[in-house]
Amino acid sequence: MMKKIYNLLCWGALLLLASCEEEGTEVIELGTKDPVVSITGISPDYGYVGDEFDVIGENLAGAVDFVKVSIGENVAKVLACTDERITVQIPEDATTGKISVDFFDEKLKTDLMLRVLGQPSVETISREWGFVGDLITFTGTELGTKAEDIKMVFGDAKVNAPVTEWSETSFTVQVPIGATSGKISLMVYTKQVNTPVDEFTIRQHAGLTELSPATAYKGAEVTIKGKNFGTTTEGVKVLLGGVEAEVLSCSEEEIKIRIPVSESLEDEKEVAVKVTTPYEEVDGELNLVIKATPVVDADAGISSLEGYVGTVVTVKAANMPETAEQLIVKFGDVQAIVSDYQYKDENSDATFTVKVPNGVSTGNVQLTMAIGKLQFYDGIFKINSSPVMNDIVETVVLEGESVTIKGTDFGTDKEAVQAYLNETEVEITSIKDDEIKVAVPADFGTTKNVKVSLRYADIPTLEGYTVNVMGKN
Repeated sequence: MMKKIYNLLCWGALLLLASCEEEGTEVIELGTKDPVVSITGISPDYGYVGDEFDVIGENLAGAVDFVKVSIGENVAKVLACTDERITVQIPEDATTGKISVDFFDEKLKTDLMLRVLGQPSVETISREWGFVGDLITFTGTELGTKAEDIKMVFGDAKVNAPVTEWSETSFTVQVPIGATSGKISLMVYTKQVNTPVDEFTIRQHAGLTELSPATAYKGAEVTIKGKNFGTTTEGVKVLLGGVEAEVLSCSEEEIKIRIPVSESLEDEKEVAVKVTTPYEEVDGELNLVIKATPVVDADAGISSLEGYVGTVVTVKAANMPETAEQLIVKFGDVQAIVSDYQYKDENSDATFTVKVPNGVSTGNVQLTMAIGKLQFYDGIFKINSSPVMNDIVETVVLEGESVTIKGTDFGTDKEAVQAYLNETEVEITSIKDDEIKVAVPADFGTTKNVKVSLRYADIPTLEGYTVNVMGKN
């Protein structure tokens, strides 16, 4: 029932369009994407001129006058059409070819091939591309009585392709000078014959011109520049000193690769770059220098392997790049921001700083450093729990007395923290993980609402509580 309604809608739309066009008024296109038209098979898949066959599918709408079926380049006569099949008669000029259907404004191409008996036929081609001078083989049946019966033109070539081998079931031609990409025109004696390819591509030989950059770290992206590489990565192979690289993209003039992170590639060595496209092994080679892998100074390379969230860590490393653009430093899975990058020259160590980022869990985490995909450091960094100030025990104190600060994760090292009353640094008389005592200076003076603060290196100041100080008078 739904298919019948769809057919009526299609016919109604066509009548409305015709009526509008005749009256010269605005044409409104009516249509729908559903149901989808599809071709699933042909039956039978062979026949003589004048025989009938069926194109089988779904949602073919039954509109005979608006359906065109072609066998290769030959238009067949449509005899009947239902939702499930189109009945077609093989025309006199037909030769073996792939079936395509023009359905209203939709063209459906298929790989379904109808073999026309009693006529010359080409069913396969050795490949759909070639260079001038290449040999291309076609196979089929009834391909004339001698090689001279074969006349083939590639695209807009002005000359026939020379036949190098021939039999009644196959022939081989050489792509001539002047051949262009496009349709193949084939005559067998006086008969125009379809071929199983819509367009044959004439390729030009590829060439290599340069690498960018010509010196790079393992794991880095490198661009190979040249010509006529093709437009797909499929079939593209690049070897660096015999080691296969990852091909990232390919265009006619550029191939982007990633240098393998492989022990087979030695630091500071020049390696040959060899390229194979889907069409050929490219003549010539380029040379790439593998940069030395960065190394963190063994003794003083990292200022600290322990700290809090917010702690600033200084790193010294050799063989570093001129900029920090590709430098990645992570604490666990969290990437840190690299700052204060200092590079002098390739013979000197570079230095930079990173701040332990928010979001890192306390405890031991993996500290990693990499240039792009090349990891050059992997170690353990201990993240301490950040100290927290919770309370001040005394609300009023005399000069010379102590103020007791309660909290968590203060640590036990007096040297790691400074205590202040307002902006005056005061002595820490004792420190425990949950308590710090500080001495009020003897000459502090009477002051109301004195701000108490603790300052650890490279983390935010702890504050928020006050105390009242009573002077001698």
